[in-house]
Amino acid sequence: MASELRVNTLKDASGNNSVGMEYVAEGTAKAHVRFNGSGTVAISGYSLNVSSITDFAAGNYEAILTNSLAANEGMHLRSSNSYICWDSSSGAANKMPIATADASGTLGDTGRCYCSVHGDLA
Repeated sequence: MASELRVNTLKDASGNNSVGMEYVAEGTAKAHVRFNGSGTVAISGYSLNVSSITDFAAGNYEAILTNSLAANEGMHLRSSNSYICWDSSSGAANKMPIATADASGTLGDTGRCYCSVHGDLA
């Protein structure tokens, strides 16, 4: 049997450090992934709401979301262990485009890529 909690504010065990539920529900990442961007591209470690990674070319990837965002307006965050990262395309509500390049701007694969998206799920 499913249960449901309805609360306005969460507090720690001592009754301090409260946070409103709007920050919990709307402030959490709706998807995140760590993946190996070189060689055989694959999700490595824990991911949330990401079904796969597509490798289009050197330094050009796309994370496919299991559950789409409500619109293509999520805030995407990307990082890499050694390269700079940015949007590789305009994306869509069910994708996180990722581009990685060296300091000169030349696209290239990198060993570890990380990305997450914040927004409302559909």
